[in-house]
Amino acid sequence: MVVEDRCVVGVDMSSLARRVESARARLEEVTAPNKQLFEKVEHVVNSFCPALAKMPYHVDRFGGGHHSHDTYWLGQP
Repeated sequence: MVVEDRCVVGVDMSSLARRVESARARLEEVTAPNKQLFEKVEHVVNSFCPALAKMPYHVDRFGGGHHSHDTYWLGQP
């Protein structure tokens, strides 16, 4: 990403904002029938997600596999 004068170069931010809003509205519409279910499971999801966030993520985002926590997911010390 290239930034010049606090603006991202080569990205039409107005167009991107319109596309994002369109996607948000579309997702809100297609998920509307499940809203009651989402509200019912919200408490359960909120209770375990913070615990999961404290664990190392199992995907090496740097692609090198050189981090010490890699063996954690293999069940090795």
